[in-house]
Amino acid sequence: MAVYLHLNEKQTRQLVQGSCLHDIGKVGIPDEILNKSSALTAQEWEVMRQHPYIGTKILLEHGDIETEIIEIIHYHHERWNGEGYPCGLKENKIPVFARICAIIDTFDCMVSDRPYRKGLSFAEAEQELLIHSGTQFDSYYVDAFLNLFHTIGVNTLSRKIRQEGDTL
Repeated sequence: MAVYLHLNEKQTRQLVQGSCLHDIGKVGIPDEILNKSSALTAQEWEVMRQHPYIGTKILLEHGDIETEIIEIIHYHHERWNGEGYPCGLKENKIPVFARICAIIDTFDCMVSDRPYRKGLSFAEAEQELLIHSGTQFDSYYVDAFLNLFHTIGVNTLSRKIRQEGDTL
């Protein structure tokens, strides 16, 4: 995505680092919630929704981390329509890199097998992104992601995702 969007080296590093660390706050969520194989209760969701705060706190306490990286961790669950969390930010109030991370993370979650469900096909995940484009996600970046997806091809993308995961 960074290359496709013509980000410079610093921006690319920030997007990659922030995206790799976006769920670091889950270290502060109890394992019984993280590993639950059924739907979370309302109370469990309230606990889970704390992970952006926890992640932000961890990084702020452990060094001089760039604002752009912190913003990805803190805001990656915000929604374009303002119905996300933790702050209910809307549209362009959501930092760009957090918007991009949300799309990539959601796509990865949809195509990955979970204890409670089998992953979607790439085509099904693409349809879900399109359905939620303009409400959950910034449609500009959904279009960019899907254009990239089709430009490099599904098989190449799948291979790149696996290779990147192996190097993390």
